[in-house]
Amino acid sequence: MNNEFDEKSKENSESPEGEENYVYKKVIKNKQNRRTWSVASIILAVLSVVLVYFSYVSLCLGLASVGCAFMSRKNLGYFDKISLAGMIIAIFGVVFSIAGIIFTNLFSGIIF
Repeated sequence: MNNEFDEKSKENSESPEGEENYVYKKVIKNKQNRRTWSVASIILAVLSVVLVYFSYVSLCLGLASVGCAFMSRKNLGYFDKISLAGMIIAIFGVVFSIAGIIFTNLFSGIIF
């Protein structure tokens, strides 16, 4: 299975200029402008927390935000700060929306 990481890791760890030649620096340099999934992740996460009153919508937005964060990781090769923040905020949104669903059903008399 050939991929660019295997080939790059076989290279010498020092470049001729004396700088260390790490794989992640090449990944960052090559994919600098591809942060669309990260931005989508944080926007959906914030909407998930803001719309926690609408529990099912908030749950869907939170799960979509986590999915966007993982797509960002797949695209960039690492979790950047924006997608990681989006995932953390989305987890709060999902937990609050699940708690809202449970309490709504508990107090409405559906669950006993």
